[in-house]
Amino acid sequence: MEKISQYAICLPLKDAKERYVYINGCYGDFQIVPRNIGEIICKGAGAEGETGEYLRSIHYLIPRETDEEALIAQTLEKVRDQTGKYFSFSLIPSYRCNFRCPYCFEKDISAVRPEWMKTTLSKETADGIFAFADRLMAEGKCFHNIRLFGGEPLLPGHREIVEYIAGKSLACHTPIETITNGYYIDKYADLIRKYPFESFKITVDGTRELHDSRRSPADTRQSFDRIISNVRLLLDMGKKVTLRTNVNRENILDIHKLAKVYEELGFSENPNFHYYFKSTISCFEKPENGVSDLEIMEALGNTTENYRLNSTYFRIYRQLRGLIDQDLYAYFKPYFCGAG
Repeated sequence: MEKISQYAICLPLKDAKERYVYINGCYGDFQIVPRNIGEIICKGAGAEGETGEYLRSIHYLIPRETDEEALIAQTLEKVRDQTGKYFSFSLIPSYRCNFRCPYCFEKDISAVRPEWMKTTLSKETADGIFAFADRLMAEGKCFHNIRLFGGEPLLPGHREIVEYIAGKSLACHTPIETITNGYYIDKYADLIRKYPFESFKITVDGTRELHDSRRSPADTRQSFDRIISNVRLLLDMGKKVTLRTNVNRENILDIHKLAKVYEELGFSENPNFHYYFKSTISCFEKPENGVSDLEIMEALGNTTENYRLNSTYFRIYRQLRGLIDQDLYAYFKPYFCGAG
């Protein structure tokens, strides 16, 4: 005797009327199926012969005694066990920053928590964090990386604590990812060469004039040329660099020009270089000035090749490719903001 899996989902493809997408979350199935199969599944019907065999192979038809809840519980245990083997820490030297970006999601900190702006991460706190990491590693867990965040982590006044953290990271063979505005990277070049700084994420908000109108220090009002110079410095050192562009109505028409600049600079040919475009709509953005990630994709050209140029679409695309090619499980959440 057989029954229909309660975790079988089937939907017609929007742009391919003769094909359906089939997903079964209990067994990890992800298939593109022909229309006749899709219609059977959508109706909740059964089938015999070769069609029935195919429906069994994709776990639409399963033995009646199968306890799918128990199978889901076993799968979740495997996922949780694998997830729990790795850990990372995000360290904030301070919330101070030399930029005043209009959409900054941290811009209310100085008003709501002014005392935070006066605080710098202490060596004692860093010692406590790495002592905790030592305990986790003693339990057999893997220290994936340290992420430096802010404010702006590479302010000149942070050099002492940043070098202290970097030394601790070197001692436990842990790479450092740095999320920075890119303005003071040249001032940290010696530390970047000496310690395990592996990757950098920097925001460039358009070609020179547009970028400088949106992301610049209060004193000089210019940062584009300096950031580009520092990106070249990092790439010459063999570091991984990702450039993000925060997009709203002010600069959505500039994204193709910016991509052209990266090509002309020779950055796009470097395997350590990547760039992408992201909506500011969930930050402190005026509703009338915001654009969605869908609008960004339409401006880029909504093709599979361009999914890598938008983090929302690329994460979803990468999950689907993993389901198809690598027999992976889907994330518990299809999309989330790393700043959280």
